[in-house]
Amino acid sequence: MKTNKSLDISYLPSGVEAFLFDLDGVLLDTEGKYQEFWERIAVQYGLNPEVFPNAIKGQTTDNIVNEYFAPEVRGFIKERYQQYHLDMQYEFFDGALDVLNQCKSKGLKTAIVTSSDNDKMSVVYLQHPYLKAMVDLVLTAEDFNSPKPSPECWQIAAERLNVDIADCIIFEDSINGLKSAQASGGYVIGLTTTHPVDIVKLYCNQVITEISEIL
Repeated sequence: MKTNKSLDISYLPSGVEAFLFDLDGVLLDTEGKYQEFWERIAVQYGLNPEVFPNAIKGQTTDNIVNEYFAPEVRGFIKERYQQYHLDMQYEFFDGALDVLNQCKSKGLKTAIVTSSDNDKMSVVYLQHPYLKAMVDLVLTAEDFNSPKPSPECWQIAAERLNVDIADCIIFEDSINGLKSAQASGGYVIGLTTTHPVDIVKLYCNQVITEISEIL
């Protein structure tokens, strides 16, 4: 959906140089689809389907299977997950692409910082071949050693963009991602696309309902 609205950064801290975006739940409206997959896995392997999917949001697939599942089933679960996300349709939230365009027009540097791996991103790029050109940097699970809630991914993004992390605005929705962003030293805007405001507000500087609110 296109909009004529302009990105308003007047309310943000002075000196902002870059916007760093998580992908799923921030730019892509996919968290509900992942929730369904992990709920089914939880039921199959004796985990709590109401707790488990929320506990793992923002983590890499390797981190999830290694922490929660026995070695003999890890490969099978990873194969099922890979096939699931290869078959998905990746749809942007309304206003998400407008936000990226507005960032570029205002001279802000941008990065997508996701726990998704390159296999998944190859499907995203097939469906949306213009995405890479809309941002300055994309970091995936292969680009950092410690998954969220470690702050490493955001700090690497700032370093590669040649900006101070304190001059970055980070957009996140998952608890692990919010904790990661909060620990990084950036200014964190939490989205309530995945968790209610009472939870999100504990881990960020500001809360919005979805990305189009900043237009």
